[in-house]
Amino acid sequence: MRLHPHHASLIGSGPRSMSGSLAMLAWSIEELDECFIVRDADGQALGYFCFDEEQQSPAIDRRLTRDDARRMAMNFAKLPDLAASRWLA
Repeated sequence: MRLHPHHASLIGSGPRSMSGSLAMLAWSIEELDECFIVRDADGQALGYFCFDEEQQSPAIDRRLTRDDARRMAMNFAKLPDLAASRWLA
């Protein structure tokens, strides 16, 4: 199990509630043998992105490649930034 805390761009700020107060929402990516897990600041798993490193063809196996799963997990973990920018706009 590896945790990816070095993804500084994945730490975003955004509203925790609509009361107007802003708080940091730190989402991290944890890498396991066959998936990436995106967790919120409290450790709650928000998304699982499973992959198969030994697959021959993603179209046939219907599993993500490792690179695709990592890319999707990273984009998912950026959602607090996106929500904050739209909320503040």
